[in-house]
Amino acid sequence: MATLPRHIGFIVDGNRRWATERGLKLYQGHEAGRDVLRDVLLETLGRGVPYVSAYVFSTENWKRSPLEVRKLMNLLLKVLEEDLPLFHKHRVRIRVLGQISAPLPKKVIEAIKVAEKATERYNNKHLLLCLNYGGQQEIADAVQKIMLAETPPETVTPELIEQFLYAVIGKVTNDHAIRPCLYLFSRRPLLQG
Repeated sequence: MATLPRHIGFIVDGNRRWATERGLKLYQGHEAGRDVLRDVLLETLGRGVPYVSAYVFSTENWKRSPLEVRKLMNLLLKVLEEDLPLFHKHRVRIRVLGQISAPLPKKVIEAIKVAEKATERYNNKHLLLCLNYGGQQEIADAVQKIMLAETPPETVTPELIEQFLYAVIGKVTNDHAIRPCLYLFSRRPLLQG
């Protein structure tokens, strides 16, 4: 029997392309992608993978049109507020990784705090939402924390930097990264097996 990975990451991609191919508004692609992603995440966790990451909004996404960014933030609010009962039902802990500060709207920041607090007692299934996230920014944030701790430069190692990264949760590494979402799943059956 194959061993399950401890952590799978899903890169949300293709929702706008999927909508465009069907003559829909871009936001409709994002909404449909949210539904597919939610189902895939819950199925993955339900099959025994304890950590699932979803890269839902990178720091690069701020370059999109103000209208699209606003709609994406509203969609994120739906996930954090409307889907919260579903996460409770499945006993999924929600953690948001990234810069949880402006330019994120205050409503989103508050919804993050509420969702994280409401699900903090669950410890077998973890959904890590990567929001306002960028790999280079994460490294810069880690280095800033190390500098604030007045760490001597000669003691800085990759292992030390790792201790200051966003996702230090029992040293969970991402075993697999998948760039699926709607575009890919619209062409294949959902998680066969």
